Amino acid sequence: MLIQRRLAVWSFLIGLTAVIMSFGPAQVDAKTVKVEMTAVETEVVVDGEGTKYSAW
Repeated sequence: MLIQRRLAVWSFLIGLTAVIMSFGPAQVDAKTVKVEMTAVETEVVVDGEGTKYSAW
């Protein structure tokens, strides 16, 4: 009984895998995008006393 149940489970899993694989991998369309960034140095206040720090 246990062997038949295991065989049935394995048969189901193999069949399910075959069905899923028959659809093939999903095609992924990707393109390259150009990204430009400009770094700007600015003064950042680091405490309540007005102390400033130059940061990017």
